[in-house]
Amino acid sequence: MKKSFLVVPLIFAFTSFTKAQEKQLQWNLIESGIWKATIGKESTFSLLKVMENIPLKDALKQLPTTAFPLLTEDIVANNVDGKITIRFPLEEQEAIFGLGLNFKTVNQRGRILNLHMDHYGNSDNGRSHAPVPFYVSSRGYGVLIDAAQYMTFYVGTANRKGARHPPEIKNRNTVTR
Repeated sequence: MKKSFLVVPLIFAFTSFTKAQEKQLQWNLIESGIWKATIGKESTFSLLKVMENIPLKDALKQLPTTAFPLLTEDIVANNVDGKITIRFPLEEQEAIFGLGLNFKTVNQRGRILNLHMDHYGNSDNGRSHAPVPFYVSSRGYGVLIDAAQYMTFYVGTANRKGARHPPEIKNRNTVTR
């Protein structure tokens, strides 16, 4: 059986927001299947604006309508010491692909990537001549962070208390890897 899915881009545009508190994001449908959330005041410089591409709105209108792919209440942003973080939920077996040019890895799940323009240092750590703040999930959606700052992605490397898919509890004093 042939399996197909629609990549639903979720686009963020942000500079900063002032309060050091967790906040829910407001998602707006901007084209068929494309949602956008803005954190703080939208920057005058963005990756999408620099490309000077004009969206093919007629083609986008031909895409099937689809529901928002994630639970919006699980997507939150924080500003701590001037650093903005955005947290997305991942399903237990969800794979994440993308985040720029990587020579040794495909699935980025379980990795920490520091997206930074640099030479390739023989390690897929996000530092390359082609860091791209875009990823696609095995669940059929994509996320683009439309910002030109250095970014760190913790892709399924941390678990929060109260998570929908909590990690197995281990006694780190007695259990080895």
